[in-house]
Amino acid sequence: MLVFVLLLSVLFSAWLDHRYNSYLRQLQQLQPQVAYINNSRAILQAFGNDIGEYVKKNPSAGPILQSLQSSAGKSPSATGVKSAK
Repeated sequence: MLVFVLLLSVLFSAWLDHRYNSYLRQLQQLQPQVAYINNSRAILQAFGNDIGEYVKKNPSAGPILQSLQSSAGKSPSATGVKSAK
């Protein structure tokens, strides 16, 4: 009986080890995609911040940017660009 429990424990440990290694391999394969997405997000965030600063310095550009936002289907409050009144 004890040998049977030991055999089950070994089989279960081998199964868990296989699952862990396969998930670890999958995670390593996804790392370049995660890095690319994070880089793209940082670039877009910097671009949005630059647009916000540009609107602060040149308020006449606000309505133009708002018209572009409405054509893109986003509300001005979602992107952080305020109207220049």
